[in-house]
Amino acid sequence: MSTEFHTPVMAQEVLEGLLTDGDGTYVDATVGGGGHAAAILSRLSITGRLIGLDRDPAAIRMATEKLLPYGNRVVLKEGVFWRLGEILDAIEVHRIDGILFELNFGAAIPAEMMMRSLQLLCDKVMPHFK
Repeated sequence: MSTEFHTPVMAQEVLEGLLTDGDGTYVDATVGGGGHAAAILSRLSITGRLIGLDRDPAAIRMATEKLLPYGNRVVLKEGVFWRLGEILDAIEVHRIDGILFELNFGAAIPAEMMMRSLQLLCDKVMPHFK
């Protein structure tokens, strides 16, 4: 089974902008095949953790295969990113250091709707940030 959905976009820039604590807990809210997740985990210490979400069960299976070498430092959950706060509560993760969203918005989504959705998401997730 192939473990690549696509090549991670701007991986170096993501790592530079996202990682602030090598021992921290990070979320890849659109884990896909696990490319960005693997890059993040490769930069974390042995106590650093990653929670990965995807709505696609095939993506979770591919990410599971790709991230197997990281063992229990990875938690992968099938789910939608706008339920991230609920998912973090369910797995008893109360503090995170950063979140990666790889979002693709098309012209079919009005900008006002997109901004409202992101605001609702932020309201639910912000209590989990350090």
